[in-house]
Amino acid sequence: MTLVRYDKASKILCPLGFFFKSSRGKGVLLALGKKTYSPGEKAPRSGQYEIIGPRGGRTGKECTVVKGEPMPPTPQKGQKYIMVDPTKH
Repeated sequence: MTLVRYDKASKILCPLGFFFKSSRGKGVLLALGKKTYSPGEKAPRSGQYEIIGPRGGRTGKECTVVKGEPMPPTPQKGQKYIMVDPTKH
């Protein structure tokens, strides 16, 4: 069973531990508890990887990386990647 939290401001359901309420009252999804990969690091698995900010905020920008290939450069310093959708076969 996954515990979720509903944020009225952004009108989304978030798993607990992945939600941060900013001082402006807006909800921000965080990539807490997920393994991060740095630019240039070899991808352990083929799939979609999302760019996350230096403090763990999700950007919504994704790229496809093939297993064993290096992660591409990020647009800004300090950003990393998290796996969001592994290839099925």
